[in-house]
Amino acid sequence: CMFFICERRFMLLWFVLFLQLLLTILPSSCLCWQLSSFATSLHPFVPSRTHHRHHRQHRRHHHHHPSTRTVTVLCKMAACESKKACIPCSTMDPSFLLSSDQIQEQLSIKKLSMWTYSPDQKQISRSFMAKSFQAALDALNAMGAIAEQESHHPDFHLTDYRNLQVVLWTHKVGGVTESDLTLAALLDQQVTVDYSPKWLKEHPEAEASAQKKV
Repeated sequence: CMFFICERRFMLLWFVLFLQLLLTILPSSCLCWQLSSFATSLHPFVPSRTHHRHHRQHRRHHHHHPSTRTVTVLCKMAACESKKACIPCSTMDPSFLLSSDQIQEQLSIKKLSMWTYSPDQKQISRSFMAKSFQAALDALNAMGAIAEQESHHPDFHLTDYRNLQVVLWTHKVGGVTESDLTLAALLDQQVTVDYSPKWLKEHPEAEASAQKKV
């Protein structure tokens, strides 16, 4: 029985060493951190002179504290998964507000021809007429999913069952910031809309975001 336990620990030791070798070869990415976390979780099984003492303490307290390395790995994995294009609102102050000239310049640079900004410089908005209520609802849901992913939320106004207006402004600072323009560009690039044919004919600038007919 003791021979079987020692042999098992010896195999686990070689497996951990193999994983650590992989970590030195693979690129630094989330996958690497996941492998590192898994290797760390096997650490208690690696035989050492203090193993039996730690094992007795673990059984006595029924409780295991994660190592510093494990916490670091988990934090770096979370950072990989939470990269966002929009700046978190919690870090903003009035210095992030854009002037009228800056808004106009950025709308031109980002080619946001479907967006207009209010004279008071507090909002940018985009309006369109969808082909049907369902088409308007589909567009709203698709835009809402992107906004939730970016943690930056627009105001939606659905009127006359298929007219949708999307209004962007940074609520915390009461005006337009770079995050609003970034989200506007994402919505234009990633969401296609089944527009009213008549409306689309009158607004050729929306052609790039129109749903293509199969």
